[in-house]
Amino acid sequence: MDKVAIVTDSTSDIQQDRANELNVYIVEPYFFFDGIAYTSKSMSIQEFDQKIDNVTKENFPTTSQPSPQDFIDAYHQVKKDGYTRILSIHLSSKISGTINSARIASEEFDDMEIIVVDTMGVSVIVTACIEKARILLSKNVKLIEIAKILTDYGNLCKPYLALDTLENLVRSGRISPLRYKFGKLLKIKPILTMQEGKLTSIDKVKGLSKSRDRIYSLALKSLSSKDTFRYFIGHSNALDVAMMYDSKLKEEFPLAVGIIIELGMALRIHSGKKALFIMAYNIE
Repeated sequence: MDKVAIVTDSTSDIQQDRANELNVYIVEPYFFFDGIAYTSKSMSIQEFDQKIDNVTKENFPTTSQPSPQDFIDAYHQVKKDGYTRILSIHLSSKISGTINSARIASEEFDDMEIIVVDTMGVSVIVTACIEKARILLSKNVKLIEIAKILTDYGNLCKPYLALDTLENLVRSGRISPLRYKFGKLLKIKPILTMQEGKLTSIDKVKGLSKSRDRIYSLALKSLSSKDTFRYFIGHSNALDVAMMYDSKLKEEFPLAVGIIIELGMALRIHSGKKALFIMAYNIE
């Protein structure tokens, strides 16, 4: 029997129960604290946050994509489990080298069709692409066609992210200390989204509450109360805030279906605590 498995990595922020439901295999990237490698399986979110709280710019953790061998091991497991083809769906190649590792690994399997997909997204964009892939597979769309559809679809998905602090971006060297001090002094909060495969600042709002309201309005601006759609609300140590916007969304858009998730380590290493992330999307 011809069976297709989906492989992704944990930067997709896919929830484990959803991964189990969709038969998704997850490969882990690495986080290095003081030269010691960790993954999301070897360290809890709480432990990760504690470690982040106690680092400086000099010893800020580094990240590393899964190695080709990690993907070879995952693909072998997929094959052992009886699958004959693989869709390997991952975050944007403009953010990480994960795609390259997956492609190198795929060349080791002459007896399996392995299609590596660049979603041009990150976090829940990848999860949305996985959901869409399952629908396309149920319609017997060819894997190579699915790959193109998913890249285009990932480009269309628009998540919006509001940050409480730029401190992690300073410590990771993503922005200058001067820009951080200037923003902190004026209480300026950036609004981020994905553009052409990169997480990009598109707006600046004064005050955390206003920045969160701004991403809510941006994520839902083209939708009405009669629309059916799905959504993700992601957060880092801000469950109460996420629940508030979830209630607001359900009241204003009664036909919408969505979930609240805790942002994973790959995104929160830069977003810091109290970040809020909202994305509305359709997969049909």
